[in-house]
Amino acid sequence: MIKWIRLTGGRRPRLAAEVSEAGLMADEASLRLGYGGRIDARWPSIFERYRDRKINRSEAMVALRQWRENNAAS
Repeated sequence: MIKWIRLTGGRRPRLAAEVSEAGLMADEASLRLGYGGRIDARWPSIFERYRDRKINRSEAMVALRQWRENNAAS
């Protein structure tokens, strides 16, 4: 819970709950993923993009799934 509060700055708890219910943990929602599920510091975090409606829940899950696959292969 504390990680979600930090990630959201204590604002928009409903959005945090939506992302959490989709299966993302706060650590994962804070990832800045570029194409192919690769870490890219130039991109906003998954949560920020979801909050700003730049991606939807399924797109967030696809990015996270790609990141998980990349890390499992390592």
